[in-house]
Amino acid sequence: MCSPKSVSGRERDHGSERVSHQDYIAVLPLNKVLSKNFAFLFTITIMPFTSDLLGKFSANPLAIDIFAANLLLATMETQLTVIYGRRKDLVTPETAQQTRAARYRVAASVFVIALSIVLAWVNPDAAKYCWLLLAVAPRLADRWSGR
Repeated sequence: MCSPKSVSGRERDHGSERVSHQDYIAVLPLNKVLSKNFAFLFTITIMPFTSDLLGKFSANPLAIDIFAANLLLATMETQLTVIYGRRKDLVTPETAQQTRAARYRVAASVFVIALSIVLAWVNPDAAKYCWLLLAVAPRLADRWSGR
C-alpha cells in the first residue's frame, strides 16, 4: 500500500501533526508568485478610485499622473511576475524571439504611459488621448522585434 507523500516528495505520517521544513521550503516559490499576484490585484483594485479621480478632475495634470501611475504599476507588476516565473521555471519556456517580443511589448506600453505622464503637464487632453496608443503599441512592438 502506498503512503501519501508531502509536497517535498518525502513520505509523511498522517497520524502526527508535524510537517517538515522541506514542506515549507517547497511551497516558497508559490508564495512569492501569490504575493506578486496580490500586488497586481491591488493595482487593479484601486483602478476605480484613480479613474474616479480622473473623472472628477480631468483637466488636472496630477489626476492624470495618478491614473497613469496606476496603469504603470499594473504593467510593471505583471512583468515582474512573468520574470519571476521564468527564473523559477514556473512558466512554459519561450524561444528567444518570443522573449524579445514580450520585452518590446512591455517597453512600448511603459513608454506610452511615461509619455502620458510627461505630456499631462503640457497638454492634459493630449495625455489622455495618448492612452489610445496602448491599443496599437503591442502590435508595433511585435513588428520592431521582428516577430
